Amino acid sequence: MIKKAFIDDDGKLNSQNIASASALAIVLVQQAAKIFGFEFHGDAADIMNFVNTLLTMLGVFGLADNTHQIKQVKKEIKEEETNG
Repeated sequence: MIKKAFIDDDGKLNSQNIASASALAIVLVQQAAKIFGFEFHGDAADIMNFVNTLLTMLGVFGLADNTHQIKQVKKEIKEEETNG
């Protein structure tokens, strides 16, 4: 089941799901650290800004790289042209 989430039918990695899972993993680590009392040394606002920027970048790259739907439409157009 996990393999299906991260690998498309054509055998390539699904970058959107990987970026989303990475972002969620960072949030999970951040929350676990807070629960167990782990404190970061430095300005907390700067650390949060860094984490938020990283999450934004992962989200943008994951969403911008999703071309699966475009490939599917191109495939359907070719099939229609072949079948007439």
